[in-house]
Amino acid sequence: MTLGSALYAMNYIWARYVHPIASGDPNMGMMVFVAQASFFTWLTLFIFLRGGPKQKPSLAHWGAMAFNGASGPVILTLILKGSILVTPSLSSIIVVSNVLIIAVIARAIGRKRFVGAQVPALIGGFIGVGWISASRGGFHGEAVGVGLLAIAAVLIAAATLTIEKPIKQLGWAPVTRWVSAVAVVASYGGLAALGEIRILSLSQTALSAVMGVFSLGLAGILFSIGLFRLGSADTSVFKLLIPFFSLIYGAALFGEIPDLGSFVAGLMVVGALAVYYHSGASRPETMMAATSAESLDHEGEKRAADAVG
Repeated sequence: MTLGSALYAMNYIWARYVHPIASGDPNMGMMVFVAQASFFTWLTLFIFLRGGPKQKPSLAHWGAMAFNGASGPVILTLILKGSILVTPSLSSIIVVSNVLIIAVIARAIGRKRFVGAQVPALIGGFIGVGWISASRGGFHGEAVGVGLLAIAAVLIAAATLTIEKPIKQLGWAPVTRWVSAVAVVASYGGLAALGEIRILSLSQTALSAVMGVFSLGLAGILFSIGLFRLGSADTSVFKLLIPFFSLIYGAALFGEIPDLGSFVAGLMVVGALAVYYHSGASRPETMMAATSAESLDHEGEKRAADAVG
């Protein structure tokens, strides 16, 4: 999960290098870029993920996977466009706010209950990411970018909660693979309807390949394994590491050296994550009965997760 967060954080860096043009329209070019990245994501999952579903998918399962697949390109577009308008630190903290949304909704619908120091840890984690963003001047971003990223955060929360049950009941590998296929179909279906099936320049295509394979494909595999093992509420907490990694990348790639406050805030995020997890986030007794029943063993699936992870 930590590696998944590190890979996903690279998306906020890639956003600075995305300059696609199609038919002279940057907005259309962004749609083509997202479609290409979605294709490379699907290709990665198709190559590395094997295994069929544990049971026959129901209509509800297909609906959840269709929603996740169709919302994926929309989320990626919102994040990329928002990250171009807003500084990476603010971009990451707005998007990672879906952690709080997921936790609250999961508790409200009976999928999760908090024990021990989990609530203070969540609060402390958000204070930490807020401190990181503020110390880097993040809260002076553009309003339009903030709005795009906020919408992305809500969609991520909805997608994560929606796909949790299909992943646990069908298996993380087939569900992740099918969702990525829907994303490709949705992306290119939209482009075909607009008459804009195109291939971008070699450099932009290469960037979409790197993003699709590593920051989306491999990161998606790791997060799906975590979702299967831990559930949506606990998996989402690892996303608190994304702003921390964004800060590290900014220092390494762009010479943005963290000051003492940023460094302390980063440690605060990591510490909050450790407190949350070790307060019983992944232990069966901390989950509601329905979730516990759905999460029993599945040893064959865990062995497959271990083989990939």
